[in-house]
This record gives sequence, structure tokens and C-alpha cells, in this order.
Amino acid sequence: MSQSEHEQAVQAALDTVNGLDDLFGALGAPDDDTRGVYAAYYLAFAALIDSLDNHTQTRAILKRLDDTVRALVERELKRALRLGEYQAREEIQIYDLNLARERAAAGLLLLVAALDAIRAELESQIAKVNALALNGIADPDLVLGDGGRVGILRPSAVVGETTQWLTTLTHRARNEMLMNADGEFFKQAVAVVDARTTDCCLQVHGQVVALDADFDLKGTPRFADQLPYPPFHWWCRTGVVLVRAEDIDDSVTRRMLVEANQEVRARNTRGEPVVAVA
Repeated sequence: MSQSEHEQAVQAALDTVNGLDDLFGALGAPDDDTRGVYAAYYLAFAALIDSLDNHTQTRAILKRLDDTVRALVERELKRALRLGEYQAREEIQIYDLNLARERAAAGLLLLVAALDAIRAELESQIAKVNALALNGIADPDLVLGDGGRVGILRPSAVVGETTQWLTTLTHRARNEMLMNADGEFFKQAVAVVDARTTDCCLQVHGQVVALDADFDLKGTPRFADQLPYPPFHWWCRTGVVLVRAEDIDDSVTRRMLVEANQEVRARNTRGEPVVAVA
């Protein structure tokens, strides 16, 4: 029974990470002007090209950008909280734990702090452009970029900051609901193993540590050598799951380690460089 529980729990973690990938996708992409943060920026770019010499128009355009991006980011952050809470409820059910299933207040507080952090990046860009426009020196190439250089308005910076907080919020929400799991449980890192998985996450895949301990991180890229839960790097697609003490070295864990090692060997055979972004 316990092995079946472990398998179900690992699948729940993978479902969560796939859900995170969907949240990342909702932020848009550099080559997609139809959705997300990138779409909002590209609309602003088009409007600003002929308006940077008019401070009133520039402020209005930037205000629309600010409102649109804030609303989009807040929506995705709330979805991240729900994603983590859903995984926690799944694990509570899988292991038949006597733990509270309601939302943890700490997650909501972190959501507000995360939104403030993302807004700081957005507002910094907008303030610089407003200041240049007010002084009549808002050159389009400087503000929007010129193809070879990135401009002051950079959607990638806002998106990168948001992805980090999406991952953090997801795992924080889950952890808060499972923090009182008893001593028979440990935590295990579960990575999505594919061509995009980083060297760091391949090496941590399947690793088991105490609930209050840090994962030992190696390889690149990584934010630090030890962290309690993801994100371990930008755009991280690794999750965390409860595992019983007696299942630490079971067939599920062994299969995870084999899976990671096979991917490493395949890359070495193909002579591929270390993947830098998961």
C-alpha cells in the first residue's frame, strides 16, 4: 500500500509542476504578441513609438501597461497558490493525514509580498521612461530597444521575476498545509525529466531529506548550494512530495534515480552541453 501511496504522491508533484509550466506559458513569450505580459508590452511599444515626445500621452500608455500587467500577474499568482493547495490536499488524502485542508494565511501574505516585488521591477521601468519623457529625451531606441540592444521597457525582466514567485508561492502554499506532518515523513524532490531539465534538477531528482532540511544542490544553474524547496533556479520545474521513511529507497525512488542518470548519459553520448534553463 505504501509504495502505491508513494507513486500517487510523486504523480501529484508532477501534476503540480506541469501546472506551473502552464502558468509560465500564460505569461507569454518573446515571439508571441497575443497573450500575457509580452502582449501587454508589445501593445505599449506600438503606441509609444510615435508618442514618446508627448509626456501626457506617454504617461497614459504606461499607466495602461501598468494596470494590465498588474492584473495579469496577480491572477497568475493566485492560481499558483491554488495549485500548491491542491497538491497538499491530494497528499493529505493519499496518506490519510489528519491535517487542516484550508488555506494557510502565510501563503496569502507571501502573495502580497510577491506582487510588491514584481511591481517594483515594473514600476522601476515605467518611472525611468516617464522621467525621460518629461525631460524630452525619451529616445525610442533607448526606451524600446533597437534590435541589438534591450530597451528600458523589458518584459523579460517582469516575466522572469514572476516565474520565480509563481514557483515559490506554489511550494509555500503546499508546505504550509503539510508543515505538521509527523516524524515518519521526509520530503523528496521530483523533477520533470526531459530535454529541458537542467543539470541541477537532474542531480536533485529523487533526493530525500528531512522535512526541515535543505536539499543539497549541485550542477548548474542554481541559486544556492542548499535550499529547502524550489525554485532552485530561474524557470524551475522541480516539485516536492512527502515520502514515508520506509519508502525512501523503494522502487519508486530507484526508478527516479535511474531516469535522471539515463538522461545524463544520453546527453553525454550526444555531446550536448549542460542545459541552462529548465
